[in-house]
Amino acid sequence: MPEADPGAPAPGVPPQLVLGLDYGTRRIGVAVADTLTRSARPVGVVPAQSGTPDWPALARHVRELG
Repeated sequence: MPEADPGAPAPGVPPQLVLGLDYGTRRIGVAVADTLTRSARPVGVVPAQSGTPDWPALARHVRELG
């Protein structure tokens, strides 16, 4: 009997998009992952000033993905 894939979505759970942030003090990388295809892709970069994100720019990415 084959082993269950630990990375597979649970039965009955719909596919989801997951937002990923690669946080830095000057830039924050934004990516989106898909639980159905188990793939991720970059969607942009948000500037940061001394570790503080450009919140309106980050919100635009979230709205575009939602």
